[in-house]
Amino acid sequence: DGLSSIVYTYDAYANRSTETYLDRQGNPVTGRNGYAGIAYTYDKRRRKTSQTYMGEDGQVVSGLSGYSMESYTYNIKNQMIRLAYHDPQGNAIAMNEGYAVIEYEYDDFERKIRERYLNTEDEAVACADGYASKAYQYDRYGYVAVESYYDVSGNPVACADGYASIRRENDV
Repeated sequence: DGLSSIVYTYDAYANRSTETYLDRQGNPVTGRNGYAGIAYTYDKRRRKTSQTYMGEDGQVVSGLSGYSMESYTYNIKNQMIRLAYHDPQGNAIAMNEGYAVIEYEYDDFERKIRERYLNTEDEAVACADGYASKAYQYDRYGYVAVESYYDVSGNPVACADGYASIRRENDV
């Protein structure tokens, strides 16, 4: 019959614990992304630490993106510094985009300055758009002024849109 409703449950801190897709009869049903629900976990600071994709039978499944779970790591300033993808057994797995991990780096002003794409061995790997890392530079107003792309060796490389760097001018 297809998706008719979505049911959410929450923990004692109002964090979403589960999300379940149901058909008209109230039975779990697999949605467009290849799973019937999502289970979430949080740390003591109420930051989401994982989200796991569930099948109609309540078992862990891989979604259409090729992974079953996302895990999140944060720094002392509550900024996500690592997003990792896992298989049903919890092992690192490269998703369809070609990487298993994204690492984020921030400056002293808490602005994201770098994204790095890694394989299951934590080595640099190019994502589907052709680059292994992306760097950001900001203007004096805090807007992204330059976005640059690099290969696995740290050399400039063109992204899928055909440029290695883009410069923006912001009118304030």
